[in-house]
Amino acid sequence: MPAEFPGRPWRLLVVDDDVDFAESLVRLLALDGHEARVAHDGVSTCEILANWTADVALVDVRLGREDGVALVGKLHGMAPDMIVVMVTAYASMETAVEALKAGAYDFLIKPFFSYDLDRTLARCFERLRLVAERDAAENRLRQAQRLDALDQIGAGVAHEFNNTLAVILGNLELLDERLEGQPVLRELVDDALGAVRGGMELTSRLLSHARAAPLHTEPTDLGGTLPATWRLLERALGANVRVVLDIPPEVPAVLVDRSQLEASLINLAINARDAMAGDGTLTVTVRSDEAFVDLALSDTGPGMPRDLLTRAVEPFITTKSSGRGLGLGLTMVAGFAERSGGALLLASPPGLGLTATIRLPVAPAEGGAATAARVAAPVSGGRSERVLVVEDDPDVRRTLRRQIAHLGYRVAVAASSDEALGIIGASAIDLMVTDVGLGGGRSGVELLREATARLPDLAALLLTADTARAPGSPVAGVACLLKPVDLATLSRALRAALQPRATDSGAKT
Repeated sequence: MPAEFPGRPWRLLVVDDDVDFAESLVRLLALDGHEARVAHDGVSTCEILANWTADVALVDVRLGREDGVALVGKLHGMAPDMIVVMVTAYASMETAVEALKAGAYDFLIKPFFSYDLDRTLARCFERLRLVAERDAAENRLRQAQRLDALDQIGAGVAHEFNNTLAVILGNLELLDERLEGQPVLRELVDDALGAVRGGMELTSRLLSHARAAPLHTEPTDLGGTLPATWRLLERALGANVRVVLDIPPEVPAVLVDRSQLEASLINLAINARDAMAGDGTLTVTVRSDEAFVDLALSDTGPGMPRDLLTRAVEPFITTKSSGRGLGLGLTMVAGFAERSGGALLLASPPGLGLTATIRLPVAPAEGGAATAARVAAPVSGGRSERVLVVEDDPDVRRTLRRQIAHLGYRVAVAASSDEALGIIGASAIDLMVTDVGLGGGRSGVELLREATARLPDLAALLLTADTARAPGSPVAGVACLLKPVDLATLSRALRAALQPRATDSGAKT
């Protein structure tokens, strides 16, 4: 008898007032590996189904004084996914029609041979398989829709948040430069700047599961990264959580975004702490082969039920009490791992806690040589070049004007693409700095194309608060910076954008 339903054995309920027949049928089903139970009337049937789920019920048409057909409708209400097969020694067309109308799926006529039962149950099992596949496909579709909605919400929040951070960061840096010799005030500003950078990291973590979040991958040595990460986590984990590091001396470098790896590790560690109620052992194990490095975090908590384990990476699925978590942590970690070319693997053997493994690809051998340390160039001033800032957010526009003027440039500002084109037509502009996501009909990219059509030598720099666009630029040869931009980065980008003009001018003279 076929039994190919994934994940659990077939469970059948035999409902018949003939005790000998029912018991012999249960034994026959058990020989084929099925789990079967017996009920002899409607009351016992309902009692069994109140605490147990059956895949198929074999119901006799006559149950003493009770009507088996009437019971079918009641069963359909109690267990809508259960398939009901009517069994009778009193076959008639009228009875069959009544049973099918009540919700029965098939009919068996007594006496029947075992192969008749096999064929009937095979049809039932096939129907269950098809229904399970349909439900799984619908769940995948709903999951994709939820993630898409979450991506859109997250990208929108990040866009507004990054614009806000751009205003705070820009003005704090300008204030910091004016506080030379005032250590008390400077300490306050430094604390505020640290909070801004924390906000930037929060935006990255919010979107780390989504397609919108950019990855800045580089070969990373886990042997050096992990101990430093756990030192930072000691206070957050608490004194009663013991951390055991099992890291071999020779671990291949992984190709990964280091900041998002650290954010993922923090996420998993905090989850483990909460699962252990702040008291237990967290073991961090690193193992590798030629292609992948597995970074596993194992806790000594109660673990996770199997049905929840299969859905744990879905957004908004959480085992924490209300107010203690949104259910996005594992979603973010899984998204990060998959976009890094790896995977998040979860295992929870009964009574042995939860093990979360981030699998990451080994960095190519030549990757190390290609990643020389980047030395930040000092902030350099302009040479009175005229810069046009095009930004529809008034706070960001004022902040950019102050930053660029502080760097030694002459600055004009425009709130729209039309205003910008008017300034370009009336003034000599050396460089245009424009937001990509301008409102009012023209995007920053469209404005740039129209402006350079009028002024072919116009230098340009693009800015965006949209994480979906970064890194990279929508216009070849034009740099695009993700807001918020610190003063040093902005200075280097302005000089780099103007460099071709300076070179060309020198060549002409």
